[in-house]
Amino acid sequence: MADLTEHKLTDSKRIHWLLSSLQSQHQLVRLELPGTDMTERTMVVSVSTDMSSFLLDAVTDSDIHKRITGGQPFSLATTHDGVDVRADSMAAIDTVEDEKGALYKIPFPSQLFYVQRRDAFRVSLAGLFTVPVSIELPPEFEENPIASAQCTLSNISANGCLVGVKDAGEELPTVCESSLVLNFQLAESDEGLSLSARVCHSRYLKRSSLWLIGFEFQALSPDMRSCLERYVVKLQLLARQKSLLG
Repeated sequence: MADLTEHKLTDSKRIHWLLSSLQSQHQLVRLELPGTDMTERTMVVSVSTDMSSFLLDAVTDSDIHKRITGGQPFSLATTHDGVDVRADSMAAIDTVEDEKGALYKIPFPSQLFYVQRRDAFRVSLAGLFTVPVSIELPPEFEENPIASAQCTLSNISANGCLVGVKDAGEELPTVCESSLVLNFQLAESDEGLSLSARVCHSRYLKRSSLWLIGFEFQALSPDMRSCLERYVVKLQLLARQKSLLG
């Protein structure tokens, strides 16, 4: 059962690590302007520990962009490894440009709030391991570019996973609606897995030239689910150790 209690995080090292994790995971964040129904999605582009600030990709909505660049406060909401995360009273202190567009410079928040809502814990492999994934499609979809694309595991839970597809172009199809098979080997293990799965969602990150495709595992045996749950806990411990060292 998920713990719906809201917790507050104030440790600066953990906050800095979490922001860096959002960047490495290409996680979408939602900006909300208090007192309005205005909201937009964006991403963490870079994190600077030395300057105690991070950069957010500028939003496409011109009205919200004008308000943020004018200094209007906003809240930031996202998820990290299955945990809902929120920061209030954020504000841009500068707007900078790079070759891909405008970015908001935001000071590190002094506190974050989080709630564990998922029954199955999820863990990112970014910064831990690179796990190649091959995708077997039904015969009628074998010409789909995803079958020969360079794919890696971005995160995993006992329910499903997120697969990253790099440099495949903006026209990569959404695979197929029927079940397919994901093949990968567990990091730090000789055990190879072949899991039936279906596509839940996909999105293209233009700034990173990256597709992220979410899969839900199908017909897992109790033994396989237990194996995945143990593996996720192991990776969570490794990620926790890495965050404390950082």
